[in-house]
Amino acid sequence: MKKMVGIVPFLLLIWLHLGYGTFGKMSVFHQSFMTLSNFMDRVVQNNLVSTLILFLGIPVLSIVGCYYSLYNVKSNYQKIIFGVMVLVSIISFGFFLLITLMGVANQ
Repeated sequence: MKKMVGIVPFLLLIWLHLGYGTFGKMSVFHQSFMTLSNFMDRVVQNNLVSTLILFLGIPVLSIVGCYYSLYNVKSNYQKIIFGVMVLVSIISFGFFLLITLMGVANQ
């Protein structure tokens, strides 16, 4: 179980991709994204910080979790799977960093 700790943050990353407004228009994922975003706005009291937590915190958590799982598995097949998950997480971090920088530049 400890070896599979990277799957949960990776699933959150997939949810973030599906729930973000311009990447997918699946209403259930988009509504859950907006609900969590509004909740974060109320808790943090700062729209920019809550956006940074969502857009950059989840990909970083996914990168760390997938790297942890990558180095704790013994099977080569699982190492390949977690390696691909790390690669997707790094690309996603760059994608959401670009979106965040464009949003901050427009404010």
